[in-house]
Amino acid sequence: MLAALVFTSVAVVESPSPVRAEPSQCNEFPEGQGSETVEGYYQPAEIEQVVQKLEQTGQGVTTDVIGTSNQGRPIYSVRVGSGDKVVFLQAGIHANEPTGTIALVNVLKSLSNNSRRSQQIREAVTIVAVPQLNPDGAVPYQRENHQTWDDTVAMFPQLAGAPSAFYHSLPGPRFWSDPRVPGFDLNRDFNPDFDYVPQAGDLPGSGSVRGMYLTPEARASRDLYTELEQEFGLVDVFVDLHNQAPCNTFDDGDAHTPDLHTPMSISAQFLRDPSAHGAGTAYPEFGWDASRRANVAAWEGVQRGGSTFSGVTRYPQNLNLAGSANASYQLRGSASVLMEAGRQRHANPQWRHGFIAKVHELAMMGIIDSLVDNTFNDIDPDRYEEIPVRNG
Repeated sequence: MLAALVFTSVAVVESPSPVRAEPSQCNEFPEGQGSETVEGYYQPAEIEQVVQKLEQTGQGVTTDVIGTSNQGRPIYSVRVGSGDKVVFLQAGIHANEPTGTIALVNVLKSLSNNSRRSQQIREAVTIVAVPQLNPDGAVPYQRENHQTWDDTVAMFPQLAGAPSAFYHSLPGPRFWSDPRVPGFDLNRDFNPDFDYVPQAGDLPGSGSVRGMYLTPEARASRDLYTELEQEFGLVDVFVDLHNQAPCNTFDDGDAHTPDLHTPMSISAQFLRDPSAHGAGTAYPEFGWDASRRANVAAWEGVQRGGSTFSGVTRYPQNLNLAGSANASYQLRGSASVLMEAGRQRHANPQWRHGFIAKVHELAMMGIIDSLVDNTFNDIDPDRYEEIPVRNG
Protein backbone atom coordinates (compact mmCIF):
# COMPACT_ATOMS: atom_id res chain seq x y z
CA MET A 1 0.00 0.00 0.00
CA LEU A 2 1.21 3.49 -0.82
CA ALA A 3 0.47 4.79 2.66
CA ALA A 4 3.00 2.40 4.10
CA LEU A 5 5.73 4.24 2.23
CA VAL A 6 5.44 7.52 4.14
CA PHE A 7 7.57 7.97 7.25
CA THR A 8 7.14 10.97 9.50
CA SER A 9 8.67 9.79 12.73
CA VAL A 10 11.63 7.82 13.98
CA ALA A 11 11.01 4.53 15.73
CA VAL A 12 13.56 2.94 18.03
CA VAL A 13 13.42 -0.83 17.80
CA GLU A 14 15.43 -3.16 19.99
CA SER A 15 17.05 -6.26 18.58
CA PRO A 16 17.96 -9.20 20.82
CA SER A 17 20.90 -10.20 18.64
CA PRO A 18 22.68 -7.21 17.05
CA VAL A 19 24.94 -7.78 14.08
CA ARG A 20 27.98 -5.60 13.54
CA ALA A 21 29.09 -4.47 10.10
CA GLU A 22 32.61 -5.72 9.44
CA PRO A 23 34.83 -4.50 6.60
CA SER A 24 34.66 -7.92 4.95
CA GLN A 25 30.91 -7.49 4.61
CA CYS A 26 31.16 -4.61 2.13
CA ASN A 27 30.35 -6.91 -0.77
CA GLU A 28 28.12 -9.33 1.10
CA PHE A 29 25.13 -8.87 3.33
CA PRO A 30 24.89 -10.83 6.59
CA GLU A 31 21.77 -12.85 7.04
CA GLY A 32 19.02 -10.77 8.61
CA GLN A 33 20.56 -7.36 7.84
CA GLY A 34 18.46 -6.57 4.81
CA SER A 35 16.66 -7.88 1.79
CA GLU A 36 16.44 -7.41 -1.94
CA THR A 37 12.66 -6.88 -1.98
CA VAL A 38 10.98 -3.69 -3.13
CA GLU A 39 8.60 -3.65 -0.17
CA GLY A 40 8.47 -0.24 1.47
CA TYR A 41 9.89 1.72 -1.46
CA TYR A 42 8.26 3.64 -4.29
CA GLN A 43 7.92 1.98 -7.64
CA PRO A 44 7.37 4.16 -10.76
CA ALA A 45 3.58 3.72 -10.87
CA GLU A 46 3.36 4.82 -7.23
CA ILE A 47 5.43 7.93 -7.95
CA GLU A 48 2.83 8.89 -10.55
CA GLN A 49 0.08 8.58 -7.93
CA VAL A 50 2.04 10.64 -5.40
CA VAL A 51 2.76 13.40 -7.92
CA GLN A 52 -0.88 13.58 -8.95
CA LYS A 53 -2.04 13.79 -5.34
CA LEU A 54 0.47 16.52 -4.52
CA GLU A 55 -0.82 18.62 -7.39
CA GLN A 56 -4.45 18.03 -6.43
CA THR A 57 -4.18 18.65 -2.69
CA GLY A 58 -0.95 20.57 -2.05
CA GLN A 59 -0.64 24.34 -1.70
CA GLY A 60 1.43 26.08 -4.38
CA VAL A 61 2.25 22.86 -6.22
CA THR A 62 2.72 22.34 -9.95
CA THR A 63 4.01 19.20 -11.63
CA ASP A 64 5.49 18.32 -14.98
CA VAL A 65 6.93 15.45 -16.99
CA ILE A 66 10.49 16.54 -17.75
CA GLY A 67 11.26 13.59 -19.99
CA THR A 68 10.92 9.85 -20.36
CA SER A 69 13.27 7.05 -19.44
CA ASN A 70 14.86 4.84 -22.06
CA GLN A 71 11.97 2.41 -21.64
CA GLY A 72 9.41 5.18 -21.94
CA ARG A 73 8.48 5.75 -18.28
CA PRO A 74 7.69 9.38 -17.35
CA ILE A 75 10.17 11.30 -15.22
CA TYR A 76 8.29 13.74 -13.01
CA SER A 77 9.18 17.04 -11.44
CA VAL A 78 7.31 18.73 -8.61
CA ARG A 79 7.53 22.47 -8.00
CA VAL A 80 6.52 24.08 -4.72
CA GLY A 81 6.64 27.80 -3.97
CA SER A 82 7.32 30.96 -5.91
CA GLY A 83 10.27 32.63 -4.22
CA ASP A 84 13.22 34.10 -6.07
CA LYS A 85 15.69 31.58 -4.63
CA VAL A 86 15.59 28.15 -6.24
CA VAL A 87 16.57 24.78 -4.80
CA PHE A 88 16.79 21.76 -7.11
CA LEU A 89 16.40 18.45 -5.23
CA GLN A 90 17.03 15.16 -7.05
CA ALA A 91 16.61 11.57 -5.86
CA GLY A 92 16.78 8.10 -7.33
CA ILE A 93 19.61 8.63 -9.80
CA HIS A 94 20.93 5.32 -8.47
CA ALA A 95 17.81 3.20 -8.27
CA ASN A 96 19.22 0.85 -5.63
CA GLU A 97 19.56 3.87 -3.33
CA PRO A 98 15.87 4.74 -2.96
CA THR A 99 15.56 6.18 0.55
CA GLY A 100 16.01 9.69 -0.79
CA THR A 101 12.81 9.32 -2.80
CA ILE A 102 10.85 8.62 0.39
CA ALA A 103 12.44 11.61 2.10
CA LEU A 104 11.86 13.90 -0.85
CA VAL A 105 8.18 13.00 -1.03
CA ASN A 106 7.85 13.63 2.71
CA VAL A 107 9.48 17.07 2.36
CA LEU A 108 7.23 17.99 -0.56
CA LYS A 109 4.14 17.03 1.43
CA SER A 110 5.31 19.14 4.36
CA LEU A 111 6.19 22.17 2.25
CA SER A 112 2.80 22.11 0.52
CA ASN A 113 0.67 21.98 3.67
CA ASN A 114 -1.30 24.84 5.27
CA SER A 115 1.10 25.69 8.10
CA ARG A 116 2.38 29.24 8.51
CA ARG A 117 5.98 28.10 8.20
CA SER A 118 5.33 26.22 4.95
CA GLN A 119 3.63 29.29 3.54
CA GLN A 120 6.62 31.40 4.56
CA ILE A 121 8.97 28.97 2.83
CA ARG A 122 6.88 28.97 -0.35
CA GLU A 123 6.99 32.77 -0.48
CA ALA A 124 10.77 32.88 -0.11
CA VAL A 125 11.98 29.85 -2.06
CA THR A 126 11.06 27.83 -5.13
CA ILE A 127 11.69 24.13 -4.59
CA VAL A 128 11.92 21.99 -7.71
CA ALA A 129 12.21 18.26 -7.09
CA VAL A 130 12.71 15.12 -9.16
CA PRO A 131 11.63 12.29 -6.85
CA GLN A 132 12.82 9.41 -9.07
CA LEU A 133 15.20 10.17 -11.91
CA ASN A 134 15.82 6.50 -12.76
CA PRO A 135 12.44 4.73 -12.91
CA ASP A 136 13.73 1.96 -15.19
CA GLY A 137 16.38 0.96 -12.66
CA ALA A 138 13.82 0.95 -9.86
CA VAL A 139 11.96 -1.99 -11.40
CA PRO A 140 14.77 -4.60 -11.39
CA TYR A 141 16.37 -2.77 -8.42
CA GLN A 142 19.77 -1.85 -9.77
CA ARG A 143 22.07 1.15 -9.74
CA GLU A 144 21.92 1.61 -13.50
CA ASN A 145 19.15 2.51 -15.91
CA HIS A 146 17.93 -0.02 -18.53
CA GLN A 147 19.70 0.76 -21.80
CA THR A 148 21.72 -1.49 -24.09
CA TRP A 149 24.68 -0.22 -26.08
CA ASP A 150 22.69 -0.97 -29.25
CA ASP A 151 19.97 1.35 -27.90
CA THR A 152 22.63 4.00 -27.47
CA VAL A 153 24.08 3.66 -30.98
CA ALA A 154 20.55 3.88 -32.37
CA MET A 155 20.21 7.26 -30.65
CA PHE A 156 23.72 8.38 -31.65
CA PRO A 157 24.72 6.69 -34.94
CA GLN A 158 28.06 8.49 -34.87
CA LEU A 159 29.11 6.09 -32.08
CA ALA A 160 28.85 2.96 -34.26
CA GLY A 161 32.02 0.90 -34.00
CA ALA A 162 33.34 2.77 -30.99
CA PRO A 163 33.95 1.06 -27.64
CA SER A 164 31.10 1.40 -25.16
CA ALA A 165 31.34 4.07 -22.48
CA PHE A 166 33.13 2.91 -19.35
CA TYR A 167 30.03 3.59 -17.27
CA HIS A 168 27.85 1.19 -19.25
CA SER A 169 27.20 -2.04 -17.28
CA LEU A 170 30.10 -1.06 -15.05
CA PRO A 171 31.07 -4.01 -12.83
CA GLY A 172 31.05 -3.19 -9.15
CA PRO A 173 30.84 -4.70 -5.69
CA ARG A 174 27.56 -6.26 -4.79
CA PHE A 175 26.30 -3.21 -2.94
CA TRP A 176 26.40 -1.40 -6.29
CA SER A 177 24.19 -4.18 -7.63
CA ASP A 178 25.75 -5.59 -10.80
CA PRO A 179 23.24 -4.95 -13.58
CA ARG A 180 20.37 -7.36 -13.82
CA VAL A 181 19.80 -5.73 -17.21
CA PRO A 182 22.31 -3.68 -19.26
CA GLY A 183 22.44 -0.04 -18.33
CA PHE A 184 24.39 3.12 -17.51
CA ASP A 185 25.45 4.60 -14.21
CA LEU A 186 23.53 7.85 -14.73
CA ASN A 187 25.77 9.70 -12.30
CA ARG A 188 28.68 9.45 -14.71
CA ASP A 189 26.73 10.83 -17.69
CA PHE A 190 26.72 14.57 -16.86
CA ASN A 191 28.71 17.41 -18.39
CA PRO A 192 28.73 21.14 -17.56
CA ASP A 193 28.70 21.85 -21.32
CA PHE A 194 24.98 21.48 -21.95
CA ASP A 195 25.53 21.73 -25.72
CA TYR A 196 27.91 18.77 -25.82
CA VAL A 197 27.21 16.26 -28.62
CA PRO A 198 28.54 12.70 -28.07
CA GLN A 199 31.64 11.90 -30.14
CA ALA A 200 33.12 8.47 -30.81
CA GLY A 201 36.60 9.80 -30.09
CA ASP A 202 35.63 10.52 -26.49
CA LEU A 203 34.93 6.83 -25.76
CA PRO A 204 35.32 4.90 -23.57
CA GLY A 205 36.19 7.77 -21.22
CA SER A 206 36.86 7.53 -17.49
CA GLY A 207 35.49 8.76 -14.21
CA SER A 208 37.83 11.76 -14.21
CA VAL A 209 36.50 13.14 -17.51
CA ARG A 210 33.07 14.49 -18.30
CA GLY A 211 30.07 12.40 -19.19
CA MET A 212 28.42 12.40 -22.61
CA TYR A 213 24.65 12.71 -22.01
CA LEU A 214 24.08 9.29 -23.55
CA THR A 215 21.01 8.60 -21.41
CA PRO A 216 17.58 10.24 -21.67
CA GLU A 217 17.42 10.40 -17.87
CA ALA A 218 20.55 12.55 -17.51
CA ARG A 219 19.36 14.73 -20.38
CA ALA A 220 16.01 15.22 -18.62
CA SER A 221 17.80 16.49 -15.50
CA ARG A 222 20.04 18.73 -17.62
CA ASP A 223 17.06 20.17 -19.50
CA LEU A 224 15.23 20.96 -16.26
CA TYR A 225 18.35 22.64 -14.87
CA THR A 226 18.64 24.65 -18.10
CA GLU A 227 15.06 25.88 -17.74
CA LEU A 228 15.74 26.93 -14.15
CA GLU A 229 18.89 28.78 -15.21
CA GLN A 230 16.92 30.61 -17.86
CA GLU A 231 14.21 31.55 -15.35
CA PHE A 232 16.31 32.41 -12.29
CA GLY A 233 19.74 33.17 -13.73
CA LEU A 234 21.40 30.89 -11.19
CA VAL A 235 20.23 27.70 -9.54
CA ASP A 236 21.07 28.56 -5.94
CA VAL A 237 21.36 25.02 -4.57
CA PHE A 238 21.46 21.53 -6.09
CA VAL A 239 21.12 18.47 -3.85
CA ASP A 240 21.53 14.86 -4.98
CA LEU A 241 20.24 12.19 -2.58
CA HIS A 242 22.02 8.84 -2.26
CA ASN A 243 22.63 5.94 0.13
CA GLN A 244 26.00 4.44 0.98
CA ALA A 245 27.27 1.00 1.92
CA PRO A 246 27.09 -0.30 5.51
CA CYS A 247 30.80 -0.89 6.03
CA ASN A 248 31.51 2.76 5.18
CA THR A 249 28.49 4.16 6.95
CA PHE A 250 28.56 2.71 10.42
CA ASP A 251 32.21 2.22 11.33
CA ASP A 252 32.02 -0.56 13.98
CA GLY A 253 28.71 0.54 15.44
CA ASP A 254 25.72 -1.58 16.28
CA ALA A 255 23.82 -2.17 13.05
CA HIS A 256 20.47 -2.61 14.81
CA THR A 257 20.17 0.57 16.86
CA PRO A 258 19.42 4.06 15.55
CA ASP A 259 22.29 5.65 17.49
CA LEU A 260 24.80 4.97 14.73
CA HIS A 261 28.17 6.54 14.17
CA THR A 262 27.40 8.03 10.76
CA PRO A 263 23.75 8.46 9.82
CA MET A 264 24.84 10.49 6.77
CA SER A 265 27.94 11.61 4.89
CA ILE A 266 27.85 14.83 2.87
CA SER A 267 30.21 16.52 0.43
CA ALA A 268 30.92 19.73 -1.45
CA GLN A 269 34.02 18.27 -3.13
CA PHE A 270 33.66 16.46 -6.48
CA LEU A 271 36.72 17.48 -8.56
CA ARG A 272 40.38 17.24 -7.61
CA ASP A 273 41.29 20.08 -9.98
CA PRO A 274 38.20 22.17 -10.80
CA SER A 275 40.26 24.56 -12.95
CA ALA A 276 40.99 21.67 -15.34
CA HIS A 277 37.26 21.59 -16.04
CA GLY A 278 36.81 25.30 -16.57
CA ALA A 279 36.24 26.56 -13.02
CA GLY A 280 37.12 30.25 -12.96
CA THR A 281 37.33 30.54 -16.77
CA ALA A 282 34.64 28.79 -18.83
CA TYR A 283 32.58 28.56 -15.64
CA PRO A 284 33.49 31.65 -13.60
CA GLU A 285 30.63 31.16 -11.13
CA PHE A 286 31.99 27.81 -9.86
CA GLY A 287 30.09 27.29 -6.63
CA TRP A 288 32.78 26.21 -4.16
CA ASP A 289 32.13 28.52 -1.21
CA ALA A 290 28.38 28.30 -1.77
CA SER A 291 28.65 24.51 -1.77
CA ARG A 292 30.52 24.52 1.51
CA ARG A 293 27.92 26.83 3.06
CA ALA A 294 25.12 24.55 1.91
CA ASN A 295 26.85 21.52 3.38
CA VAL A 296 27.23 23.28 6.72
CA ALA A 297 23.55 24.21 6.63
CA ALA A 298 22.66 20.55 5.97
CA TRP A 299 24.97 19.42 8.80
CA GLU A 300 23.33 21.83 11.22
CA GLY A 301 19.88 20.76 10.06
CA VAL A 302 20.60 17.15 10.98
CA GLN A 303 22.08 18.18 14.33
CA ARG A 304 18.83 19.97 15.18
CA GLY A 305 17.14 16.59 14.97
CA GLY A 306 18.77 15.62 18.28
CA SER A 307 21.46 13.24 19.47
CA THR A 308 19.89 10.27 17.66
CA PHE A 309 21.10 11.86 14.41
CA SER A 310 24.54 12.93 15.61
CA GLY A 311 27.64 11.85 13.75
CA VAL A 312 27.23 13.33 10.26
CA THR A 313 30.53 13.14 8.42
CA ARG A 314 32.16 14.46 5.27
CA TYR A 315 32.30 11.98 2.44
CA PRO A 316 35.94 11.12 1.54
CA GLN A 317 37.44 14.27 0.07
CA ASN A 318 39.30 12.70 -2.84
CA LEU A 319 36.43 12.52 -5.32
CA ASN A 320 37.18 13.11 -8.97
CA LEU A 321 33.82 12.52 -10.61
CA ALA A 322 33.61 14.99 -13.47
CA GLY A 323 30.63 13.14 -14.93
CA SER A 324 28.50 13.46 -11.82
CA ALA A 325 25.48 15.74 -11.59
CA ASN A 326 26.98 17.40 -8.51
CA ALA A 327 30.21 18.34 -10.31
CA SER A 328 28.54 19.56 -13.49
CA TYR A 329 26.00 21.76 -11.72
CA GLN A 330 28.60 23.06 -9.26
CA LEU A 331 30.76 24.19 -12.18
CA ARG A 332 27.79 26.20 -13.45
CA GLY A 333 27.57 28.03 -10.12
CA SER A 334 25.18 26.06 -7.93
CA ALA A 335 25.88 25.28 -4.31
CA SER A 336 26.18 21.53 -4.73
CA VAL A 337 25.51 18.98 -1.98
CA LEU A 338 25.95 15.23 -2.08
CA MET A 339 23.90 13.48 0.63
CA GLU A 340 24.87 9.86 1.27
CA ALA A 341 22.57 8.55 3.99
CA GLY A 342 23.07 5.04 5.35
CA ARG A 343 22.26 2.44 4.23
CA GLN A 344 21.39 1.15 0.81
CA ARG A 345 18.12 -0.72 0.70
CA HIS A 346 19.50 -4.23 0.52
CA ALA A 347 21.60 -3.64 3.66
CA ASN A 348 18.84 -1.85 5.53
CA PRO A 349 16.43 -3.73 7.80
CA GLN A 350 12.81 -2.84 7.11
CA TRP A 351 12.36 -1.11 10.45
CA ARG A 352 15.16 1.39 9.69
CA HIS A 353 13.58 2.93 6.58
CA GLY A 354 11.97 5.81 8.46
CA PHE A 355 15.14 6.68 10.35
CA ILE A 356 17.27 6.86 7.22
CA ALA A 357 14.65 8.91 5.37
CA LYS A 358 14.43 11.32 8.30
CA VAL A 359 18.17 12.05 8.09
CA HIS A 360 17.70 13.18 4.47
CA GLU A 361 14.69 15.29 5.45
CA LEU A 362 16.52 17.11 8.24
CA ALA A 363 19.48 17.85 5.97
CA MET A 364 17.32 19.22 3.15
CA MET A 365 15.34 21.38 5.55
CA GLY A 366 18.55 22.73 7.08
CA ILE A 367 19.45 24.19 3.68
CA ILE A 368 15.95 25.45 2.94
CA ASP A 369 15.58 27.07 6.37
CA SER A 370 18.89 28.92 5.97
CA LEU A 371 17.70 30.40 2.68
CA VAL A 372 14.31 31.38 4.07
CA ASP A 373 15.78 32.95 7.21
CA ASN A 374 18.51 34.75 5.23
CA THR A 375 21.30 33.11 7.23
CA PHE A 376 22.80 31.15 4.31
CA ASN A 377 25.27 33.85 3.24
CA ASP A 378 26.33 34.41 6.85
CA ILE A 379 27.67 30.86 7.13
CA ASP A 380 31.46 30.77 7.21
CA PRO A 381 32.37 28.34 4.40
CA ASP A 382 35.52 27.31 6.28
CA ARG A 383 33.27 25.63 8.85
CA TYR A 384 32.93 22.87 6.28
CA GLU A 385 36.34 21.68 7.47
CA GLU A 386 34.86 21.14 10.96
CA ILE A 387 32.68 18.30 9.67
CA PRO A 388 34.67 15.14 10.49
CA VAL A 389 35.77 13.06 7.51
CA ARG A 390 34.12 9.65 7.27
CA ASN A 391 36.14 6.74 8.57
CA GLY A 392 36.77 4.59 5.52
